[in-house]
Amino acid sequence: MNERYSIGELATAAGVPSTTIRYYERAGLLQPEGRTHGNYRYYSRRSLKQLQFIRSALAGGFTIENVRALLELRECKNPCQEVQKLIEHRISEVSTRMKELRRVQRELKGSLVRCQSAEESHCEVLTELQVTKPKRASAKKRREGA
Repeated sequence: MNERYSIGELATAAGVPSTTIRYYERAGLLQPEGRTHGNYRYYSRRSLKQLQFIRSALAGGFTIENVRALLELRECKNPCQEVQKLIEHRISEVSTRMKELRRVQRELKGSLVRCQSAEESHCEVLTELQVTKPKRASAKKRREGA
């Protein structure tokens, strides 16, 4: 069975907007099978399966870069060790992020306590934010937009 999907049909079949498919194309994760005579993209059942794989991997906590690596590893004969390394690295990244989020949570809770105990006409937190210099983000965080 040689099913052909337009971008809209593929989006509907996968339950995503067509903009998501275009994004995955720009990211190099998904490519159309070809073009029609009218120069419209078309996709196959294989494209749908790949799109479902991408969505599952992202939902499982992998990044776009991780998904790109996983897609390449699917073509390897014995990918398990490499997949394991990728997962271990991702766990480390998530652990670091969770540590950062716990610190942010503590700071926010402290701010909330100060707000709750302050006079109504004066907000200590606003005053602190006005005079406190922001901490510089690391170069990696600035690149990531965090």
